[in-house]
Amino acid sequence: MREHSAERSLALAIGLCGLVVLALASVVMSRDNEAKSRESNFVRSTMAAFYHAVVSAEKSQRAYILTEDLDYRDDYYEAIKQIGEIRLALTRLSNTRSVIATDIDKLFRLTEERNSQLDSVIAAYDSLGFDAAVAAIRSNETKNTSSRIFLLIRTMVEQEGLALIQYQRR
Repeated sequence: MREHSAERSLALAIGLCGLVVLALASVVMSRDNEAKSRESNFVRSTMAAFYHAVVSAEKSQRAYILTEDLDYRDDYYEAIKQIGEIRLALTRLSNTRSVIATDIDKLFRLTEERNSQLDSVIAAYDSLGFDAAVAAIRSNETKNTSSRIFLLIRTMVEQEGLALIQYQRR
């Protein structure tokens, strides 16, 4: 009878140890999921900030051309500065986030192309006047590049979200 009691005690102890291990594993997984969620949210919010800076640069450039108000030109250069700062943050993130690393160089290349196009329109306006700037805008070159940037940002944000979902399912 004591043997059964000892066996039961041992089985109970092993069972309790198993439950403790499962509980600890659950806590660790929960913390890991929370950390991954925070990282993913940071990536997506940084991408959103990049998008808004890109839009701000274009709006400010157009407002300057339409109004001749130098404050808008200053806003344009401030937006370009923000793009550069956010670009640094995205570069750091791409070192640890393979999802965005795949497309980050393409995003930066398109953004540089677009910023150059915006600068060219401002230069045309400053040196040749309103009609030259409008002609450059009507070429849709900047619009097409901006559309490619916005599509790429949306794709990168979606991929980041999908990567988080896949990670959480593990």
